[in-house]
Amino acid sequence: MSIIESVKKQGLSYYEALGLSINAAQHGCTFCGDAENLCGFLLDGTSTKDQLRVFIGDMQNIVTQAHQEALELSERFRSVRGGLFQVYQFVFNLNIEFSFDQVNNTYRSRKAFLLKRQKSKKSSDGPVN
Repeated sequence: MSIIESVKKQGLSYYEALGLSINAAQHGCTFCGDAENLCGFLLDGTSTKDQLRVFIGDMQNIVTQAHQEALELSERFRSVRGGLFQVYQFVFNLNIEFSFDQVNNTYRSRKAFLLKRQKSKKSSDGPVN
């Protein structure tokens, strides 16, 4: 797989993980609001046991869904992190090889230039007739 394809794949995975993260955060906010309301219901004493049971049941559904999403989200981010690390290693290794080749080519070019210059100087310093 090319580096561009790898980056595209990891970018899409990251985008999808962010979408799941937004959903999980929304469920977390909903649950926190419900917990706050439950405390109010318990403190004011006007709610019946059946009303509280229904409300707590709804909260349990939300927290179960949020927990499942959080587990999936954690796995997605872990997967994206691993994929991005592989892309990083690939790019980093290419960069080292490129730098090594670049140094070798620069060295060879500089050496060739100096040898050519030296030959040119010797021929111009030759005997004058």
